[in-house]
Amino acid sequence: MKRPDPFKPATTYAEFVAHAEYVHQRRLSDLKKAEKQIRAIESDLRTLYERHKLSINYNDHSMVLIDCATDYGMRAQWGLRIGAGISGEYSDRVVRAFLEMGWVFERARRECGYAAIVMRKPKTQLRILLDGSRGLIESLKTPEVA
Repeated sequence: MKRPDPFKPATTYAEFVAHAEYVHQRRLSDLKKAEKQIRAIESDLRTLYERHKLSINYNDHSMVLIDCATDYGMRAQWGLRIGAGISGEYSDRVVRAFLEMGWVFERARRECGYAAIVMRKPKTQLRILLDGSRGLIESLKTPEVA
């Protein structure tokens, strides 16, 4: 069995350029995979900015498809991962804005610290994953008393 080559960091200009091109192509590939979902929520993203003055990140960890199925045996449920930034308060505001626009809280993926909140647009199979604080998740899980 052939041993893998040891890691060798880029040391020349050509290697730096080759790495940058590889990263760029990978990102374009991620966006192409998520194109259908991104186009489906364009109006919501526009409303998010125009009505709530909130914007989203579109860096490497945002606008990518994530399987948000609860069990490994389940069929894949693809959701669009949307990053709102590093501020927890800002992330919670984005979640509340999507709720105000009619999106429905489906579940939280993890139970500790910051978690990915899975939200679904009613009457569609569109899902998004947003970050949210533990307090926000608890308030979304408890039904409101009428």
